[in-house]
Amino acid sequence: MTTTEDLWQKKKRVYAQQLTDRLKDDEAFKRSFVQTAEHVRAIHKLNLDYNNRRTVEQSMCAISAASVLLVFVDCAVDTPWIRVVNTALTVALLCLLIRRYTIEVHIAIGKGTLPSDVRLHELPSSVILGFLVEFLICSLTVPPFITNGSFSVQQWITRAQVDPITHASFCKFDGVLLGRDCYLLYSYPYQVVGLVQLVRVYMVPRFVRNMSDFY
Repeated sequence: MTTTEDLWQKKKRVYAQQLTDRLKDDEAFKRSFVQTAEHVRAIHKLNLDYNNRRTVEQSMCAISAASVLLVFVDCAVDTPWIRVVNTALTVALLCLLIRRYTIEVHIAIGKGTLPSDVRLHELPSSVILGFLVEFLICSLTVPPFITNGSFSVQQWITRAQVDPITHASFCKFDGVLLGRDCYLLYSYPYQVVGLVQLVRVYMVPRFVRNMSDFY
């Protein structure tokens, strides 16, 4: 094993010396070497950006799954501290979202589709619109200061019936009379609004994509 390592070290020294001599005497090779080195660094940077984006997206998916789970727990047991934790997770998710789109811009620069000195207002509309839509979706949550209360939803049933004698309006079927119509009234606690976080499942396809060896 030692002999093999010594031989490899000798080869590296020989190659390094040959490269040094070539760079010293051949100007054309020197220029091409510098250009090749820049390309290698750019490819390495692009590879790091892809890996960083994958890590950020996996973290976002994990946080989204945890926040959705906490919403179901909150609806079941009505614990105020859960909304505090969920708000903290939402803030972390938004920070990761900003990080993801920053990496996305770096990838576009590395691929040559955007200039290296691109400004925010010069970004493609698809990037800006995508960021705004995702930011809106990820920011939907129940604020932690909402600890109690409920809201009502009305479901229209039918028009009210009129008593032929008293001419008073009434609901022939179960329901509440509101004006000249009959409604079913449903009351829900504010915690149920947190179920809008289910829209965060849009990150699942990204998670599956990132698990593939072909991406």
